[in-house]
Amino acid sequence: MRWVLRVPYCETFWLKARSCAILALLTKANKHTRIRHALRHDIHGPTGSYFSPMYNECMWTRSGSTRTRTRGPSACCQAKMSLIVNAETNAAVARPRFDANEKILFDGKIGIWTFTEQTKSKRTSKNRLADAPETKKLDFVNGKVYKRYLLENVIPPIKVKWPMNEKCMPITIQQDNATPHCKPDDPDIAAAGRADGWNIQLDFQPPNSPDCNTLNLGYFTSIQALQYQADCYNLDQLIYAVKTSYAALAPVKLDNIFFTLQKVFECMLRAGGSNECTSCLILVRINCVAKESYLNRYHVIYRRFDTQSPSCTKASLSVYKNPEICCITKTV
Repeated sequence: MRWVLRVPYCETFWLKARSCAILALLTKANKHTRIRHALRHDIHGPTGSYFSPMYNECMWTRSGSTRTRTRGPSACCQAKMSLIVNAETNAAVARPRFDANEKILFDGKIGIWTFTEQTKSKRTSKNRLADAPETKKLDFVNGKVYKRYLLENVIPPIKVKWPMNEKCMPITIQQDNATPHCKPDDPDIAAAGRADGWNIQLDFQPPNSPDCNTLNLGYFTSIQALQYQADCYNLDQLIYAVKTSYAALAPVKLDNIFFTLQKVFECMLRAGGSNECTSCLILVRINCVAKESYLNRYHVIYRRFDTQSPSCTKASLSVYKNPEICCITKTV
């Protein structure tokens, strides 16, 4: 939650706008859960502890309202949210890597969907005729809707798009702690995950920790940055723009966010699971800038980092062209 106070010009001095990010108040149980979640991705080696490449995890969550970009009027008036076209989207992504069986790049994009339904218009209007197909948002999204989307839209595409040489390994679908979400021990989800020799499981991310999901950490922001470039005037155009932006986003962007997620885990360990890690968050931003600078320098999809730095990867590697080398980050 972010509040911004805007005050007009005063004759004596200027009052500038300031924003303040209100962080969630964490209990001791929340802090312990965050630490356990970060340590679960830790690998102990002979030269130290490192983060796992997270190749067996699939992030699934929904975003906020994706609205059309509209130019506001010059006059001030009360905003009416019912007149703004918006759509709730949910997406599933994994870490991009090279598929050794198919000899192609697995881009990590499982799919993106919207909570909408196809209905028939009740009456004739300037936009459509009566009984014409019309896309509408779902009135409410409850546990049954989430379960249906998970069984029909998330698990089947994972089995189709996931590299077949990793079929036997456990695959975790991470979701946030929203009340309508399915529990990990749901019998229908467990049966669908074990069908056809797969081992797909559900798991919750730590409470009050939106940064533990790559979608909330930056992927939805990257999609909306591309979606805002298109002019959308109805819900169908908005959905098309969102799906087009999702398909056009480069896999290296998603891989960069997984690098950033590993830095977030490091910040959690440094801060003891609390939100008091301002200095660590600065390191996260520096790490993001470093990745982009290396990409611009070498002009290829390679990662070359200093092996002595605790904030960088252990070795020079190619995430996409060498499946035997995994990208791991040293922890504290």
